[in-house]
Amino acid sequence: LFLSAVNNVGLTEKFDYYIFEKNCKWISSDKENRSKYVYTINFSRHTLCDEDLADNIINIIEKYNHPSERLIAILQEVQALVGYISEESVKCITEITGIASSKILGVASFYAGFRLKPIGKYRIMVCMGTACHVNGGERVADTLRRTLGIEAGDITEDGLFSWEEVACLGCCSISPAMMIN
Repeated sequence: LFLSAVNNVGLTEKFDYYIFEKNCKWISSDKENRSKYVYTINFSRHTLCDEDLADNIINIIEKYNHPSERLIAILQEVQALVGYISEESVKCITEITGIASSKILGVASFYAGFRLKPIGKYRIMVCMGTACHVNGGERVADTLRRTLGIEAGDITEDGLFSWEEVACLGCCSISPAMMIN
């Protein structure tokens, strides 16, 4: 990252510069809200991530005044864009916001709604809740393992299928249960 302390910097292009207060807290990308002395990050020198990905992530981050306080929302949008929270996405968010990659991965790995690996076009979830486990959920999982030739959490070579075991699908009365997409 190219950091420099400057006086009265204006934005030259929409995503070229983001303005930070002297203490590096996010304030705005808006000229009217800048302070007299600011730090700028020049995004024309991406070092860790692809230009297109960086531009998309900058578009996402631009929506939030305090990215570190809105990390979950940012990660949700990145996952919708990329399909999962990729290593490159984490590096890019870190480079752009200064949020430590350990914090980003900590949040992404804590919440079940985030994926750290890509999923197939068809996502299969096999219930392993008590009722499904007792009524044959493991047999369903074994059948998927044999038929698709992959373990839970993996993706087929053609990218069509991935499957995972989940705690409960809420279909206990018709167990064992599995859900596709």
